[in-house]
Amino acid sequence: MNFTGANLQNAAFSNAEIHDVSFDDADLSGCDLIEAKLDGVDLSKAKNYQPTPQLTAGAGPALSMLDALVRQADRIRFSFKIHRAGREEEIGFDSTGLKWGWPLRVPPHLSSLFRNWTRYQVASAVTMQLAKVLGKTSVRYETLNVMSNKSPKSGKELRELVMKAIEEAFAQPIPADGQLAAAAKTYRQGLRDQKRHPAAAARQGPKAETKARGGSQTADFRESRQARRPGHRHQYFP
Repeated sequence: MNFTGANLQNAAFSNAEIHDVSFDDADLSGCDLIEAKLDGVDLSKAKNYQPTPQLTAGAGPALSMLDALVRQADRIRFSFKIHRAGREEEIGFDSTGLKWGWPLRVPPHLSSLFRNWTRYQVASAVTMQLAKVLGKTSVRYETLNVMSNKSPKSGKELRELVMKAIEEAFAQPIPADGQLAAAAKTYRQGLRDQKRHPAAAARQGPKAETKARGGSQTADFRESRQARRPGHRHQYFP
């Protein structure tokens, strides 16, 4: 493969394995190379290449602000997808679960990672611990979905705050505005296509259908006793 002189603006190479490919004179403005494995690749002659900044995980102002909002709001929920160990997974957070120390929604096959989970009741501590437990992973910021009930911040303002909180916890930089917008547009179009053509996924069998929904099925494998009582609704996402 040869990318010499190619227009790769906002291209997504996250977690890709690229071997012995020329990027000479290629335009890499906004190109996502986070966690990409480059072997025999020289980017020094590419145009507009900006190395990914190295961040250090830590509870910063965004996580502190998220803690304050969670205390004031009736409910804050968000979900996002990650790439981990060659798979796409979806992670969810629901502030109503903090009282039990388990506000997360994770794929069942990852349950073994959480056996020694410390039941923090603070959003920042939970998010930091989540990043540590998941280990090496790539966050897909364009998939972030945020919902709230009676929160001082909502809509775009809350979404940007949650995104910055994830950036602090996972030590992964948020893509440039243009790159993020392009990725979000592609992601939303994919969701619309799935809704318009659900039969196509069904014909390919359960595995393809699960993949089309954005990863494996998710469930709260540590649901509280109170949540299991008859008549008690414990719905993480509508």
